[in-house]
Amino acid sequence: MTNEVFNCRRFGAWFKYDLKQMWRNQMKTALGIGLSGLILYAIVISFNLVAQQTWQGPTSDGRIAVFVVAFVALEFLQTRTYGFLTKKSKGSAWLMTPASTFEKWVGMILMTLVVIPVLFFVVFFGVDWLLCLIDGSCGEAIITTASTTFSKYAAAFAAGDAWISTGSIVWIAIVSFFANFLYFLLCGICFKKHKVLFGLAIMFALSMGSSIIMSPIMGANPDAMEDLFNGGFETAQATINWFAAITSVLAVALAGGIYWRLKTIKH
Repeated sequence: MTNEVFNCRRFGAWFKYDLKQMWRNQMKTALGIGLSGLILYAIVISFNLVAQQTWQGPTSDGRIAVFVVAFVALEFLQTRTYGFLTKKSKGSAWLMTPASTFEKWVGMILMTLVVIPVLFFVVFFGVDWLLCLIDGSCGEAIITTASTTFSKYAAAFAAGDAWISTGSIVWIAIVSFFANFLYFLLCGICFKKHKVLFGLAIMFALSMGSSIIMSPIMGANPDAMEDLFNGGFETAQATINWFAAITSVLAVALAGGIYWRLKTIKH
């Protein structure tokens, strides 16, 4: 008897189909965002040749800044990856494809949190590493700098010179990344127009609301932040663990909201 909720063979066929459609519609955009470092390199080299008659590639600070901008653009892209679901023709065709809602949801989560980000990271950091390997004027590759910095921090933590463990930093980075991508994915399948604008507006409203709630608390104890930083490892680690737990719950809630939206979407 075929499992109506999740069938491995059916899911494999569905995910293969969805991957092909995603590559045709959005993956090339993700690939282009990943190549932003190469575009920066061409612009900087051309400018330095014309203005200063010197061969000088972009510094690590400039390349890191471009990486941050590119990563934010990739987050915004999530509003488009499945944004067509709000359109009657394309959305109805996608929803009527022979696969369960759970299978489509699993594929959507894998596409959003694994396939697209991995493609971006591999392209961006791979190109950056190759450019730095070929052209010494660029300095050290971002991935090499990050690895060295992480190793130094891990050594400092082992020696008792740092409060937050490297595992906590990685945990916070991963769950925050998950929450951000899932948030914009949910905005993409909820709003019919101005998906990024509405998503940013909601984030701003929530930020203002949290500030209004926290202001009286911080006002009642103006030394709260100083007490946190002076509380040593246990206080700092407990705070970061709470933050990670809240962000994890938020990511799970967003994933649940996406599933609920797939179950209830109508055209």
